[in-house]
Amino acid sequence: MITPQNPIEIDSNGYPHILYVRSGSNAFYGRRVTYRNRTSGSWSSALTLDDSVYNSGRAGWHPGLFFKPNGDLVAIFQTGGWN
Repeated sequence: MITPQNPIEIDSNGYPHILYVRSGSNAFYGRRVTYRNRTSGSWSSALTLDDSVYNSGRAGWHPGLFFKPNGDLVAIFQTGGWN
């Protein structure tokens, strides 16, 4: 599952970078923040940024992606639960 909150940034060379949340066995448990880019003509393999094991009801949420002025790519996300 890809959430509606999928930040996409374009680097200075025009290549897209995306951060998204993948679900595990159900919609909330096992969610993992994942990064991919298309800098080589095809999409890169998925890179899991959030590989923590959470307690019941906790997961990765609200991914964000941006470039710093020097060109470094920064990925941010929140971990937590609901209740």
